[in-house]
Amino acid sequence: AAVTGRVAWPLLAAAVPGLPPGCTIPLQVALSRVSAAGSDGTVRSLAGACPGPAGTNRPIPRLVATFAGTTGRVTSWTDRATTLATLAVAGGIARLHVTPAGAALFPVSDVAVAL
Repeated sequence: AAVTGRVAWPLLAAAVPGLPPGCTIPLQVALSRVSAAGSDGTVRSLAGACPGPAGTNRPIPRLVATFAGTTGRVTSWTDRATTLATLAVAGGIARLHVTPAGAALFPVSDVAVAL
């Protein structure tokens, strides 16, 4: 099935344990196929913020996640060569791996979610 439209960060954080729930990052979803076997398309964000230390906000730049079959890759809009996170789907489990570059930018760690 195809999934398109806008989604608020709290909905994504509720569906994916381990993502920080207090972020304000608007997302635009354009996936032509979504299934337990994989997805095709993109999810783009606008710039936003996530809670930082001592009640501060950590700025998050615009991001783009590109999905092809059982794999996905997250980069910033301005640096598509640097992978911030990867996604792999196998055996009904989606595994998000955050790279060191992604961990320096975004307050999230590796996550596994049953589909």
